[in-house]
Amino acid sequence: MIMHTSRLLTLLLASASALVIAAPATAQETADAAEAGSAEIVVTARKRAESLQDVPLSVQAFTAETLEASNILNLEGLAAFAPGVQLFQNVDRGYGQVFIRGLQNTPPVGDTSRELASIFIDGIYFTGGVAAINTDNIERVEVIRGPQSALFGRSTFSGAINFITKTPGNDIRATISGTAATYDDYNISASLDAPLIKDKLSARLSGRFRDFGGQYTNALNGAALGAQQDISGTGQLYFTPTERFSAKFTATYVEQRDGPAAAMLVGRRPTHNFTLPNGETIYRGVLRPTGEAPRQNDLPTNPARIVAFPGFAPFDSTPGNERLGLRRTGLERSFFFTSLALDQEIGDDLTLSYLGGYSQEKAERVNDFELSPEDNYYGARRTDSRSNAHELRLANADEARFRWMIGASFFHQTLYERDPGLIGGAGLLGAAGLPVGSVAVTAGPRVIVDRKIRNYAGFASLGYSFTDELSLSLEGRWQRDELVDTLSRATGQTLSGATNAFLPRAILEYKPSDDLLVYASAAKGLRPTTINSQYAARTDAQKARIQAAFPELTIDLLAPPESIWSYELGFKSTLLDGAMTFNANAYYSKWKDSQDLRSLLADIDGNGLIVGTLVTVNGPDIEAYGLELDTSIRAGRHLTLGGNFAWNHTALGGNQSEAGQLRFLLQARPNGERLAQTPEISGTAFAQVDGDLGQSAGWFMRAEGIYVGSRYADSLNLTETGDSLDVNLRLGIKNDRYSATVFVTNLFQDRTFESLRGNADCATSTSCLARAFEVMLPNKRQFGVTLRANFQ
Repeated sequence: MIMHTSRLLTLLLASASALVIAAPATAQETADAAEAGSAEIVVTARKRAESLQDVPLSVQAFTAETLEASNILNLEGLAAFAPGVQLFQNVDRGYGQVFIRGLQNTPPVGDTSRELASIFIDGIYFTGGVAAINTDNIERVEVIRGPQSALFGRSTFSGAINFITKTPGNDIRATISGTAATYDDYNISASLDAPLIKDKLSARLSGRFRDFGGQYTNALNGAALGAQQDISGTGQLYFTPTERFSAKFTATYVEQRDGPAAAMLVGRRPTHNFTLPNGETIYRGVLRPTGEAPRQNDLPTNPARIVAFPGFAPFDSTPGNERLGLRRTGLERSFFFTSLALDQEIGDDLTLSYLGGYSQEKAERVNDFELSPEDNYYGARRTDSRSNAHELRLANADEARFRWMIGASFFHQTLYERDPGLIGGAGLLGAAGLPVGSVAVTAGPRVIVDRKIRNYAGFASLGYSFTDELSLSLEGRWQRDELVDTLSRATGQTLSGATNAFLPRAILEYKPSDDLLVYASAAKGLRPTTINSQYAARTDAQKARIQAAFPELTIDLLAPPESIWSYELGFKSTLLDGAMTFNANAYYSKWKDSQDLRSLLADIDGNGLIVGTLVTVNGPDIEAYGLELDTSIRAGRHLTLGGNFAWNHTALGGNQSEAGQLRFLLQARPNGERLAQTPEISGTAFAQVDGDLGQSAGWFMRAEGIYVGSRYADSLNLTETGDSLDVNLRLGIKNDRYSATVFVTNLFQDRTFESLRGNADCATSTSCLARAFEVMLPNKRQFGVTLRANFQ
């Protein structure tokens, strides 16, 4: 791993100086609350209300105050302050994925049913693109590391992130805030709480609009790259007809309209500096921006310039129509989400709770496939995802010596994603006599994913306090996960599979004093079987040619499930009469039969044309282990210091061969290579100084450092991003009603790519057999101001 020694030294010195905390939320809020006389932050990571310092898990909590203090507006900003959590984005914002503790296994583009870590909103599984989530209406965010399958269910293999929305209040209250920053970045949000029936029914309305002009210019046409536009609205009702019953209803709608992403293809020939053992060439080492301007081709906006070859159905964007409408380069996306939470106290000891939700995501995107001046290919996808989830649970009192909870859940999702087939530009089809500036659709519509998922589960937890100091918790979930993939809608041909599993977790706690908790845990996670539907839809002759081209792979119609066992030992402590917290944990995980996604390029028809087929095969076994630290200290009345640190190591091994290693490095099995797209070391540090301005106002100054270690582009571990260190500064004044803050992000202009992914080079060669790398360009330094007003 290559990293700048000075940057790592900076982080380690900060750690040694007690500047290493849980992204500033976890510990800073504890310290602030301690000074005010209440050191408790309540979290629900185990579906019970528990103090953050008392929950025996690796949990990082961001309160609404913390989100505001660091100007965290979305999941991308949140991940920056959560070491060990990585938001990986490629192509556009609709394809974001969350990696936790270095565990990464990229699902097919657009398949939101295969993540290793999942997002929840008020405990409801969120199935849309994670970039849709903003923090304007969020009361708290809980980042829970390690397998959470026992209580949270599917797709929590490496962890979960739960966004808890605000609850309408009983008083009239309004908030409005606006931000203006360089690069034409404007954001305005507002909210209103109002009682409809005093102490019985209250409502909350909130909305947000953001318009971002982008930080890069397309050198081919002078247009912006990375432009984004969001509009969202949320309505909530909170009903408490009696002291023992409550109901909370939330509905959110989001629209996104983005231009072409700030991305480009790098590490192409002739920059290759390394020859692989199999004779292919590649760029080896750290890839950073060279100053070369990004160049992308835009899809023609004139429909007459889009030529559909004979037999291809016309494009149509009519709502409900399954055909693609190629209208513009970029992303258009809408998302609708509703949830309902009901709680009924039964007597003095029992609570019956229901949680239900529905979500729908529709997205359409078009992009320059090779991300370069060569006009060879375009990519286009249309996604339609719908899901509903229901959970019923019964639990006794949180403070009981013998604590128990039982529940049942049901989850259903339909996911349909298709593309129009091959879209060729002038560089590929100029010889066909196309007019200048035209593109041609040369194949019929293709279904990428056409899937229905049903997950049935029953779960329970038992906890017993043997003494005031020693407790044991046992949790378990039995679930059945059913998949049905439609291979052909014309013929009705389907393929199905199911996975039955029991997923346990055990936690032993020792609390010798109110200020110290020591715990040990063991938990199992599982990712169910998946269906290789593209491979299954091929003819027997085509399957034989694919298998002949990749003899090292075992391709099954149903890829076997994968599992992980994770063991954790940690402690949480509160020191200096509540002014300081220091938490640490170490973990070891064994991941067996990892599912490895491959795009197999082969001449499936024997006509010399290379066609890709997505398959999931069993890859190597993987070991993961690491250390996580967080601390903060209220160093006097006006100074708070804090930070956090994560070391997350992964190593590929085991008896299974990894296809990339065998094909490119000519070795039959991995030799300790690290998983891609995730750093081994990451951390944050902050310092905040507060002061008074007269009797009713104050000022603050805050400095933040965010370190992210180098990330490999793929499991070959040859090409990487190098490490990054971003420094942010904020200076503000505020009173009970108004605040004004000026800020600068990425003060020293760190130029590390936001993401790096190995990809075929379809610019150098239309056969796409050369190797290159797709990158998201770095965020530039940005200056801005935020104004906020509260009325009550």
